[in-house]
Amino acid sequence: MGEMVKAEGEGYAVAIGQMTIVASMQAATPVCDAHVAEPPVAGYLSNGNLVLDANCHYSIWEKPAATACLKNSWIAIMGSSNTLLEFQNLIQLLAPDEYNVDRPGELVGASAAVDVVIKDNQVVHWETVSNELEACRQVNADVAASHDADCRAAIIEMMDKAPAYDPEAIRITMFLSFFWNRVNVAVDLMNADTAWPDAQMSVVVQVGAWYNVCAVTKEAYCPREELLEMDMDAAIDVFKNEMDEAFAKLEDFCTGSGRAATLGCNVQTISWTHSVGDQENFKLMNTYIREVMDGRESESFRLVDFFNLGAGMPEEVVNGHGSQMLNLWVWQVMLGAMCPAELASEGSYVTWVGDLCSGTDADFTNCPRYYPACLDGPRCEHWECMNSVPCQMEASEPPALSAFNVYACDEP
Repeated sequence: MGEMVKAEGEGYAVAIGQMTIVASMQAATPVCDAHVAEPPVAGYLSNGNLVLDANCHYSIWEKPAATACLKNSWIAIMGSSNTLLEFQNLIQLLAPDEYNVDRPGELVGASAAVDVVIKDNQVVHWETVSNELEACRQVNADVAASHDADCRAAIIEMMDKAPAYDPEAIRITMFLSFFWNRVNVAVDLMNADTAWPDAQMSVVVQVGAWYNVCAVTKEAYCPREELLEMDMDAAIDVFKNEMDEAFAKLEDFCTGSGRAATLGCNVQTISWTHSVGDQENFKLMNTYIREVMDGRESESFRLVDFFNLGAGMPEEVVNGHGSQMLNLWVWQVMLGAMCPAELASEGSYVTWVGDLCSGTDADFTNCPRYYPACLDGPRCEHWECMNSVPCQMEASEPPALSAFNVYACDEP
């Protein structure tokens, strides 16, 4: 405390107080236990750091820590555009050079499946099944069933091209899954694999947005005419029934002696969105997801509330899709559940390095490799733009700042 004393009648006296404060509100909190049925995610974003209502913080998994954890693992990701972004963000976290590499079939919606192997922080294998392949089109259930064997054969052919099992490698396979029946295919094929028998498996799945498109909002671009023709209640019942069938397979795969029981599986709720109509629809459909998980969820078959995580950082959601900041935070939650705590990065405070980590910077002028090249493709979207520019998270101890309070005391 510094103060200036003045005699009566000489005007204001000034007192200055200085106090060192910690910039991160979560610094003094314990590390969250992510090995639970539903890891906490409710909170808000402060200076790019997740501040949780649960009064804990997640360990940080930078590239070296995430690489050390995921060696000898095989991660299967199932869903549509949001999980495709999570797939992309995980690859770029582990192999940052991929930001500057154009891969066949990497655009959202271009591939029915993508199989990737990473070693020494480089992609050493990339193989796809085209989403234009008629056998793998996700259309009316009866038509899809008639093509099921051919689609499975095409995906198996892709998977068989992977290099020999290597305990130092990381394998990540994306199964484009608009609907739950493609999740069934993915789980069956992963379960039957014998080429990578010793790899620790895990699953990330988020399915539901396309049922909203087909069952609720009835968009013309829905690929399942059967759902468009049903009334909403009947179409939602299809969603529930197909989900229940998929969850029976997932539960066996992710618990007990299942191949993914060690690292566990992550069932995500449908993403948060600024659209009020879709937001209400997603809340309802997420209720059904919770109902099916009720009694099934465990520390190895986890519910990750991606909707609630996004709601706590709405600026990181653009047209219903997460920024790199949001998607890397959900990976911190999931890695916290999958990885040994001693492998985590040191430090509880995240600094974001990159020009387009946040959705607040989602502008085509900030993604020169994506735009204007996207004009020659199927679309130009700000949410794709904001996931195309290098972004890395760096862990450190929270910075200490000095705070000053200045008080002027009036004469009596």
